[in-house]
Amino acid sequence: SAMKDYDDLWADEWRINAEVIGPSEYHRLRLVEDLMKRYRLVGETILDAGCGSGNLLVRSKQKFEGASFTGLDVSSEALAVARQRVGSWATLQVGDLEKSESLPHEEYNVILCSEVLEHIIENRIALDNLYNLCKPGGQVVIAVPHGPQYWTPHDDAAGHCRRYTRDEMRDKTQDAGFVVSE
Repeated sequence: SAMKDYDDLWADEWRINAEVIGPSEYHRLRLVEDLMKRYRLVGETILDAGCGSGNLLVRSKQKFEGASFTGLDVSSEALAVARQRVGSWATLQVGDLEKSESLPHEEYNVILCSEVLEHIIENRIALDNLYNLCKPGGQVVIAVPHGPQYWTPHDDAAGHCRRYTRDEMRDKTQDAGFVVSE
């Protein structure tokens, strides 16, 4: 199962580098932060859907003073790494974006979903679930690897199912009910 695979990766090789922010991780975090600024994200309740080691949670805490944070990930091993980084200021929960029954029973003002959807086979179900987790008028930031033509062995090793074109991502998010800003 996907959960077993990601638990194995987090228990082994990904855990070793969890707190090391290399060029690609730094770039990803910078891009998400730029989107937060551009769209003036304001939230009392923040969900990082697919939080992994908690890097984005840690960075987001500086941007959303006084907010409550929840980190969601399919891997309990990833959440064990995140727990060491975030301590008690964030709620961490195992959840699978393809299985609504595993998700929190609340809605969030801001949802961050960075480098997650490319790992999910049933991405339409995941997008529907993200939509349902978002409060009316809330904002969702989604970041995915661009361009199927850029597929490399790294995508295979990381467990990616796909890369997206801009049009495909726009269409999929609109089909799920989102109003697309970018």
